[in-house]
Amino acid sequence: MDKFGNAVCFALFCGSSYLFFRMKYSVNKSSPAVHEQENLLCSNSEPYTGTIRENTHNCIEERSYFQGKLHGVQKTFYKSGVLKKATMYTRGLENGRRIEYYECGSKKLNMNFTEGKEDGLYEEWDTIGNLKIRKTFYNGKLLVVKPCTRVTNG
Repeated sequence: MDKFGNAVCFALFCGSSYLFFRMKYSVNKSSPAVHEQENLLCSNSEPYTGTIRENTHNCIEERSYFQGKLHGVQKTFYKSGVLKKATMYTRGLENGRRIEYYECGSKKLNMNFTEGKEDGLYEEWDTIGNLKIRKTFYNGKLLVVKPCTRVTNG
C-alpha cells in the first residue's frame, strides 16, 4: 500500500474507533455547562467525558475527553473537511502517534510521544511526498538527525 493509502486507512480507523461514543456524547464547547476547572474540562462541576467539536480559525477540531482530560484520538480538519492532524492522548498527555497532513492529503509529519515527550521516530515530508528529515528522540531528547535529500537521475 502506498503512503496515501496508509494515511487513508489511519484516518478511517481514527474516525470509526469512537463513532458510537461521539454520537452519544457530542457537545459544543461554547455551551455554558462546559467549562475548565482546575485544569480539567467540566460539565456541571463534574469532569467531562465525551467529545467536543468546534470551529476555530481555519479548522474544525474534534476532541475527546475522559474524566476531564484529553483522551483518545484528537482530530483537526481543514475547513475543506480534509484531515489535518490526528494525535493520540492518554489522560491528558500525548501518548502514541501524531500524524499531520497537507491540505492536498499528502502526509506532512509523523512523530511519536510517550507520556507527553517526543519518543521514537520523527519524519517530515514535503507536499509531493519526498522525505525531508528524519530524527530520533528518546524520552524527549533528540538523539539523531538525518537530513534526507532527494536523489534525481538525470
